[in-house]
Order: sequence, then C-alpha cells, then structure tokens
Amino acid sequence: MKTIYMSFVDPKKPEGQQFLGACLVHAESFEEAIKEAWRRGCNPGGEIMGLEPEFLPSEKWYNRLLSKEQLDEMEAEVYKARGMLQ
Repeated sequence: MKTIYMSFVDPKKPEGQQFLGACLVHAESFEEAIKEAWRRGCNPGGEIMGLEPEFLPSEKWYNRLLSKEQLDEMEAEVYKARGMLQ
C-alpha cells in the first residue's frame, strides 16, 4: 500500500481561490487513491495533482480534506520531527 498526496484546484475560479484543498490516502495506485478520496469525502473535485511524498506525516493528517493552513502545520510537524526545524 502506498501513501498518495493529492492536491485539488479549480482553474476556473478567481486567482487566490483556485486551491480547493489536499488530502493523503493509502492506496495501491493513483487511480485507486482518487476513488479512496471520494469514498472518504476528501475529494472536492477539480483538477488533481498526485504524488508519493518523500516524508510521511502522522496518521492524523490522512483521509480528510486539508486547507492551506493545515498543510503548513503538517509540513512544520514533519520537518520538526526530522530535525529540519527548531
């Protein structure tokens, strides 16, 4: 099982409002991750970019739609845990 990070945008929305959120799910493939995000209610639609993250956050960040602020908090937590932030 892989961890897949997905970011959702709507390019038709005004600048500054295009980001719809992001989520992390466990799945066998990108296609399965999209389905899992729908099933979990964390896929708001729009265009999707997906990748397998190099550093994995704690499970509390999985299976939910994350805002920009939550992504910043998650990133800081991961970097701090890896000794990359004071």
